[in-house]
Amino acid sequence: LAAAMALSLGTTAYASNEVIDDAIELNKYIFEEKQSVSGKFLNLVASYPDETATLKTEDFAFTFHSEDIGDDIDDRDRIDLRIKDVDDRTDMYDKAVGRTTPKYAFELEADKFKVPFDLTVLDSNFMPGSTVHVYHLDSSEWDNGTLTNVFEAVKKDLLVDENGDITFRVEEGGTYLITAREIVTHEGTIEEQA
Repeated sequence: LAAAMALSLGTTAYASNEVIDDAIELNKYIFEEKQSVSGKFLNLVASYPDETATLKTEDFAFTFHSEDIGDDIDDRDRIDLRIKDVDDRTDMYDKAVGRTTPKYAFELEADKFKVPFDLTVLDSNFMPGSTVHVYHLDSSEWDNGTLTNVFEAVKKDLLVDENGDITFRVEEGGTYLITAREIVTHEGTIEEQA
């Protein structure tokens, strides 16, 4: 699905605000080399109402909205944007949705502090116009409990756009599973969290 999982944030970064565009350019090293965004940069975005800043790589886009950035972020904080392919626990994914069901799992390290953002998987291998479901995996429940305890629905019935892109809101780091089929357990369907 995502051929090159190594994050190179220098590919494209943009905002509709010139000051934020300038800050993106000044922080290019952090984006490219550190694979993160600083609290100082996020505080700048937050200082402009209804503003967004998007950092785009070959495989992903990260869009931060000013209204989502809280007042308690220290300029010295950072949020890691490193994404890596997940190739373990495939038996669990197969058990959840079937071996032949199209699926994609990845790990997002964005857990230093919680700043929600929109994550876009660019040009996914899912068919444009098809429906997918996004689940977050609770790693504390990997080895004890049912699939209901392990998977939490993030977004259901999400339409893949005409470019094959999939966009959903991320509020925490960890492992995510995108699948063409809903996860159904012996207890029923896993409901999307409000």
